[in-house]
Amino acid sequence: GFGTAAALVYPDFDTVIRVHPMTIGEYWLGVDHRGRVNELFYRSSMTVEQIVSEFFDGDVNSERMPLDLQSPARNGAFTTRFNVLCYVGPNEDGSGGPGQRDKPYVSEYWLERGHNNLALSKQDADDSGWLARRGFSYNPILAVRWQKLGRDAYGRGCGHNALGDCAMLQDLTRHMLRAVQYQVSPPLQGPPWQDDANKDLRPGAYNPLIGERQVITSMWEVRLDLQQLRELILETRDRIQQTFYNDVLSTFLARQTVDSTRITATEAVELSQEKLTLFAPIAMRFVDELLIPLNEAAIAIMASVDMFEEDGMVGAPPDSITGRDMDFEFTGILAQAQRLVQGGQIERFLSFVAGNAEVFPEMLDRVDPDDVVDEYADIVGAHAKLLVDKDEAKAARAARAERQQMAQAAEMARAGAGAARDLAAAPVDDGNALGALIGGGQGGGVT
Repeated sequence: GFGTAAALVYPDFDTVIRVHPMTIGEYWLGVDHRGRVNELFYRSSMTVEQIVSEFFDGDVNSERMPLDLQSPARNGAFTTRFNVLCYVGPNEDGSGGPGQRDKPYVSEYWLERGHNNLALSKQDADDSGWLARRGFSYNPILAVRWQKLGRDAYGRGCGHNALGDCAMLQDLTRHMLRAVQYQVSPPLQGPPWQDDANKDLRPGAYNPLIGERQVITSMWEVRLDLQQLRELILETRDRIQQTFYNDVLSTFLARQTVDSTRITATEAVELSQEKLTLFAPIAMRFVDELLIPLNEAAIAIMASVDMFEEDGMVGAPPDSITGRDMDFEFTGILAQAQRLVQGGQIERFLSFVAGNAEVFPEMLDRVDPDDVVDEYADIVGAHAKLLVDKDEAKAARAARAERQQMAQAAEMARAGAGAARDLAAAPVDDGNALGALIGGGQGGGVT
């Protein structure tokens, strides 16, 4: 909504990873010289039970427990809340206990002053407030910015751009409801004796009046064009949806749900390609700041030796990929939307070649059908088992060409045999050309 989303990725034996999302006002971010988020500080309200389970393995008698936690933990006051402060960032000084000094990132936890006069900063957190220090072999911070400028730690999102329209929509809706209330149940004016106890405002009710012009009437008459107000509300709502790219995303969601005869991939691209081009930088930042770091963290956790069994959950990587950079391929709706643009380019290219092949037939020699099929199948996300291996395809083509040659040879043989049969059955006399030819040849031989 407002351009920044933050979370921490923790190892979890049951689910491999555990993501802890944070809300606005709960965290603070820091960036390095390249503008990448590498520091996070957050405050979280936790119960005694949560603190004991998280940092002391559920042992209420742990000697490491701060003094201020010992009394509520050991007396069963598990619902008592404390503010826990956490810092996550680079382990620049290489400090920490065994297994932490070589970790590139660390997290430190301590209790905040304000509850039972506890420490506010980690420098002041002595034995009375210190909770834990942990190391990470990966960057556990996920911080996604919708849009950002330079080295800004926080992003700017659609919520900032649509804030004015949202306030306007609320104000218009409030005015419309108030106008309807005034029309349906307006404030009344009438004789002083016609108070609430004596008047009946139910439909069809009868109120006797005394004297002339002793009438109960509205204090004012509301004449509002509700249809015009509804149109203004719908216009404002559509503008908010466009600000949040609802029209762009709904195009590709519709492609997943509606009948293919109603909308095709080409139509979808043509309808929103321009908007998708504007949306592409945001989608790429979403990939770079969320999807790739999340997958890298999951792989690092699964391969962690000190987190799971001796060789980690997946063991050591094979030598063929050791030291190589990983490349992730995503298949979600956003990734499909981006690939659809590439699919449209291929379709336009093939249409161009097919349209000009009649004038320039040599253009067909430049198109590799196997590469076209592979590229387009990858773009639309076709399953690999739908495609035949290239070697099998070449063998099938060779067999088909051989069958065609054999069919042509058989056809030529049948044509030759038919001609010979017709020649043998033809009558030979002086009245046809065959007889004249044979007779002329015999006569020439006697002479």
